Amino acid sequence: MDIKLYTTMDFLPDAQIRDRDNDHPESDPIDLAWDVHFRLIFVLFRGRDYGTEPFHLPDGITSWHWAVDIDFDRSTSPLIEGDDAEIEAVETDTETRIIVPFTVNGAQLESMLAGRSYAEGMIGELVGIAPVAESHIDFSTFNTETNTFGRVVSYVNRAVFCMQVPGIRVWNRIV
Repeated sequence: MDIKLYTTMDFLPDAQIRDRDNDHPESDPIDLAWDVHFRLIFVLFRGRDYGTEPFHLPDGITSWHWAVDIDFDRSTSPLIEGDDAEIEAVETDTETRIIVPFTVNGAQLESMLAGRSYAEGMIGELVGIAPVAESHIDFSTFNTETNTFGRVVSYVNRAVFCMQVPGIRVWNRIV
C-alpha cells in the first residue's frame, strides 16, 4: 500500500507533512496497519516560502535507514524498521522523492497492540548516510626536509540527512 506524503523541509529534522494526495490535514496521524507492507513516498520541497521548488539532498548519500519508535531511547530496538537496502531516492529538476518500503510488524509492536485496536504517538525517522572525509596528522611520518608530519585521510560514515516524521499510528487487525 502506497502513502504519498508531500513534505516541506523548513524545520529539519521535523518534517512538515502536507498529505495532498489523500486530502488529510497535517495534524492527522499517518495510519498504518499491522502486518501490512507499505511504501511511504516522501515528496520533498525546499520550504513553505519556496512553493514547489524541490529540496535537494546532500551529495554522496550511499545508504538509508528508516525506523519507527515511541521513544528516543537508543538502547532499545525500534518498533518498526525499514527495508533499508530497498529505500530509493530519486531527484529530478522538478521533484525529489524518497520511497521507503517496510512491513509493519515486530515483537515489541505486537505486544503493544495486544488486545488494543491501535497504538499511537510513534515517530518515524529517515536517515541518509554518506562517507565523510576526515584527516588527521600522522606523527609517525615526519618529513625532515620540510619539517612537517604527514596527513592521513580516512572516510567515516555519517548521517548527512535526518528527517523525523511525527504522528504515526498503527492499527491492529482482527485476522
